[in-house]
Amino acid sequence: MNRPVTPTHQSRSPFKTLVLNSWAQVLILCVVCFFSFFIHLGAHEVDLMEARNFVTAREMVVEGHWLIPTMNGEIRIAKPPLPTWITAIVGIVGGKVDNKVVMRLPAAMTATLMVFAFWGLIRTLSVDPWLPVVSALILSTSLMVIDMGRRGTWDIYCHSFMVTGLWTLSYGLKKENHTYGSFVITGIFFSLSFMSKGPVAFYSLLLPFCVAYFSTFNIEKLNHKKKGLILMFGLFFLLIGIWPLFIYIQHPELSTNVAIEEMSAWGNRHSQPIYFYTHFVIYSGIWTPVVVAGLIKPYAKKKIDQFVKYRFVIIWIILTLILLSVIPEKKERYMLPTMIPMALLAGSLWRNLFRAFAENSASIGDRRLLTTLTVVNSIISFAMPILLFRYGVAIDRIMTLPFATSWSVVFVLLATTIIILHNNGMARTIFTGTLVLMCLINVSILPVFFQSTLCKKKSDIHPLRAIRQMEELRGLKIYSAEKLDIRLIWDAGRAIGQWDYKNQPLPLENMPMAFISTADPTQGLRAKYHDKMDVTVIEKFSIQSVRQSVTYFLTLISPKETG
Repeated sequence: MNRPVTPTHQSRSPFKTLVLNSWAQVLILCVVCFFSFFIHLGAHEVDLMEARNFVTAREMVVEGHWLIPTMNGEIRIAKPPLPTWITAIVGIVGGKVDNKVVMRLPAAMTATLMVFAFWGLIRTLSVDPWLPVVSALILSTSLMVIDMGRRGTWDIYCHSFMVTGLWTLSYGLKKENHTYGSFVITGIFFSLSFMSKGPVAFYSLLLPFCVAYFSTFNIEKLNHKKKGLILMFGLFFLLIGIWPLFIYIQHPELSTNVAIEEMSAWGNRHSQPIYFYTHFVIYSGIWTPVVVAGLIKPYAKKKIDQFVKYRFVIIWIILTLILLSVIPEKKERYMLPTMIPMALLAGSLWRNLFRAFAENSASIGDRRLLTTLTVVNSIISFAMPILLFRYGVAIDRIMTLPFATSWSVVFVLLATTIIILHNNGMARTIFTGTLVLMCLINVSILPVFFQSTLCKKKSDIHPLRAIRQMEELRGLKIYSAEKLDIRLIWDAGRAIGQWDYKNQPLPLENMPMAFISTADPTQGLRAKYHDKMDVTVIEKFSIQSVRQSVTYFLTLISPKETG
């Protein structure tokens, strides 16, 4: 597909020999993925989307609602259940369906799958031995990928399974002989993607990839793959139809209403202007300068064409951006599929820098780009000690002074090393230094950031996990006067029903019970049930947020002892 880069007759450095070895590449990717997705996995609080997903998974385990998922006791079939099933199973294996670290492990593992599937995909698209691992390392340390790989939202699942399907599809199309196994695996992973978030990845990842691929590469042999493609699509439609058909049989009217509501949501929910994603390059994080340089055709085209077709990468990026922009419903996390071709773009340009500086053929543009990267990395490295001392020590006192000082020395030494390496034109080692910088940030800064006032000011919910440890509530049903934020349901560790105590009768079948309300209910309840029930406020929970301060009363209602 692409002609291999002519090797030089110089002896390979030990590091180069290491990177060219497939098993060494796998090991390097595993280490970087650990720092990107697994370390300090419980640092940040559970957000709104995570709470919905975790509560649904918890009720699968506790209540047995595997085929018809529920969220706080109500049927939830708006999204396919595969990620919820995976999370629930991992929760069972981990023995803690109420632990956010355990519940986030599947997302971290799926993000790691995406990185390795992307590595495999690039191996089918390019013969260059460096490009796959360089691009995969960039993907694994891109800002949005790190964030989505550490959160229990379902986006990472559908796109990871789709990238895996693209890998096996491209492998099957590339092979001369019949490779029915590749198409079978592709059909399975496409169905896993659909069962994670419906057609999302098909629209935002598969469609732009196929347009870019079939408009760039020679597809004359596609006719010889008809049987494999038919097998792939047949298996796909068979697998994706089982659960929706079961749900429709069980709840036909509800299924129809949910389907209509979800389709209309693309046009009227979270609506944003068409230019909402114009800042898409910054989601690459520390790799943004390389992505920007790669989008400048006069500079980048010939350099990238050495390793993978520039036309293919640019069509993939631009078409993905257009498809996401024309849909009125927009969120930042919906930009996750653009990170994949952008990582390939940045990886190709880095690969050019490796070669150009190793062969002393770097252009003025190459030197300016490497200088820009060095300046950015140095500024970030020198800024880390400031953040550590300001938020980790001075304001929030999350870490001790010696600990912050030690990390500061590490960052200053790293910045100094990067500057020295730049002066010597060592592009490969500067790339390695960038990876080290990202790993150090994940180890040292992430927990400080998520525990600092800087982050907590954005949080509307303060954890109510104390309810889980209350012995007097063990085995009791809990009701609420108002519809609670789902994050409170997650914090409570159980489903909480709703009871309008002013207009509905007391649920005597669930006595004794606990009751949560924003107003002290004791006066009204005691007047109404004084001869039958004891009503006692046992706890108050104050929830502070930027917008307001709310106090919840936890009341115990139990039958009066007679005689």
